[in-house]
This record gives sequence, structure tokens and C-alpha cells, in this order.
Amino acid sequence: MSAALDEAALAARHAGLRWIGAPLLVSGGLLFFLAATGWAQGGAAGLAASAFAGALTALASFGVNHDTAMALAMRADPTRLSPALAQEVAGERERLRRGAPELRPNVAAALTLPLICLGLQGWVTWSLFGA
Repeated sequence: MSAALDEAALAARHAGLRWIGAPLLVSGGLLFFLAATGWAQGGAAGLAASAFAGALTALASFGVNHDTAMALAMRADPTRLSPALAQEVAGERERLRRGAPELRPNVAAALTLPLICLGLQGWVTWSLFGA
């Protein structure tokens, strides 16, 4: 398996993984609303802040997976990319122009951030409903 094939496969994986940020953002927003409502009624401010962090890490998990997918796809053999991903990369190249070659994938952050988000949201959920 060539390096270009590996980058194309990784790009496709991270292009799919970025969408885990959408349901995490919805759950994070709901948890923040519940925690902020509890804080307004005399609850812990730290719980509301943690819920807000859980919502923000959902956005970050989308962003880092998107940037990683685009950086890997820009380095990959274009014939190995799916038509949709190739079209998206072409749009990104046009939008970024000079900055596109300087994109650097961060696979570790892209895989870790959704787990951090799940951990934060799990803790907030447990604190709101389990305690």
C-alpha cells in the first residue's frame, strides 16, 4: 500500500469522523442549557462551565477532523479520493490559495478531541442526572 493510498484512506476516515461533532454539539448545547438553568437556580457554576466546554470541544472535534481530512487529501493522489472529497478539496484549495500547502494534519488531536468531548459530556450528564 503506497503512502498516497494511506493518505487518501486517512483523509476519507477523518472526513467521516468530523461529523461526530454534529450530534456532540447538539448534546453539548442541551447539557449546557440544563446546567445553566440549574446554575441560575442556585446550582454549581462549574458544572455550567464544564457543559459549555463540552459544547465547545464538539465544535473543535469537527474542526480538527475537517482540517486533518483536508490536509491529508491535499497531499494524497487525487485519483484515490472519492468524487465528493476531491470536489471538496478543490474548493478548499481555491478558498485557501496560498495557505493550503501549509496545512498540517494532526491525526492524534483529531482522534483524541472527540474522546475528550465525550468524557466531558459524560461527566456533566452524570453530574446532572446521576448524583
